[in-house]
Amino acid sequence: MALMVQPYRDLRSVRVYFRAVNEPEDFYYLEMRVDGGGRFWAVLPIPERSTNEVQVYFRVLDGQGQVTETTPVVLPVERDCPVDLTMDQEAFAKNLVVGETSRDQEDNVVLGFQCPGLISRVDIRGSLRPDEVCRSVLIAMASKKDILIPALLLGGAVGGAIILDRRDPSPSRP
Repeated sequence: MALMVQPYRDLRSVRVYFRAVNEPEDFYYLEMRVDGGGRFWAVLPIPERSTNEVQVYFRVLDGQGQVTETTPVVLPVERDCPVDLTMDQEAFAKNLVVGETSRDQEDNVVLGFQCPGLISRVDIRGSLRPDEVCRSVLIAMASKKDILIPALLLGGAVGGAIILDRRDPSPSRP
């Protein structure tokens, strides 16, 4: 799914904020990556089976320190939607660093999402730390001989790659 915004110059960061619609929790965020074409992308964590919709919005910080946010939108979770990830996107999906927006999120799972791929968290103070909660879950899963690689690949297919395109939309599109 491609979401368009007005073009920006000299960007410091672009974040996608997300949360499971069925969870009464604050948003989490991922720092988006830029590709060579001026588009920004991120791969969301794998949604839980009970998560049918995800709410997302984007926050852009430009070189002058000005913040711009999009209006939140609700996206359906497509369980059998095939998505081909690039090598960079697949590596990103296996090494997610999820940002927290409230103290309640610290030392808890990312509500509405599964652990495979989640390796680190950034707390509300900006401190990077290993995701100990997901590490414990993954160790327990590994002891049950579950295979994690397909789940990681499914994470790209289920979560999809969200692309923020910096180019102007063509005049024929609304």
